[in-house]
Amino acid sequence: MKELESIEKKIREAIKQTQTGEIAELVSTAEQIAERFRQERLTRDKLVKSKEAEIKKQIADKAIEEIADTETSWLK
Repeated sequence: MKELESIEKKIREAIKQTQTGEIAELVSTAEQIAERFRQERLTRDKLVKSKEAEIKKQIADKAIEEIADTETSWLK
């Protein structure tokens, strides 16, 4: 009886270790995927901010150019 109980305990412990290992691997994989999404989000965020700054600069440059053209036409 004790021998069967010992074998049963060993089998249950082996099952727990296998499940723990698989779960740990699954969590690790999920963390890697989440990190890839984070990196992609940060990259896209930088691109959006850069494009936004570029557009704002173009608008400001055009406004300054129009002001200068208007000023020049008044002086003539």
